[in-house]
Amino acid sequence: MRVGIYARVSTEAQEARGTIGSQLETLRAKVAAEGDDLVAEFVDDGFSGARLDRPGLDALRDAAEQGAVEAVWCLSPDRLARSFAYQMLILDELCRLGVVVQFTDSRTPCTPSKWLRLLGPADEPVQASLTL
Repeated sequence: MRVGIYARVSTEAQEARGTIGSQLETLRAKVAAEGDDLVAEFVDDGFSGARLDRPGLDALRDAAEQGAVEAVWCLSPDRLARSFAYQMLILDELCRLGVVVQFTDSRTPCTPSKWLRLLGPADEPVQASLTL
């Protein structure tokens, strides 16, 4: 499978969670362990996850649209985007393009519908407002 990896750190304080280098090492090791082909690395160093216009994320979205990647690994959802709404938006776009999104802190591929199931009945108004 053609796989890309995505890493992001926006502030020095976040480096405690993992520098770009340590994130990339973890993600490369995961891809190798899965036996997939690492075809691209997408990096946003110093860019806030509160924004959708980031060079690395834009490149990932372009690669997905071109069919260059079949899956993408990311350390955790908060590296993809800070807000849940932005995470859902990115996930939905990648899933519609046929790209499987995986996080190293989760055992199963992540999809928008999986996230909605995790919300549970207490968040029904949120679920009802999301159109996937």
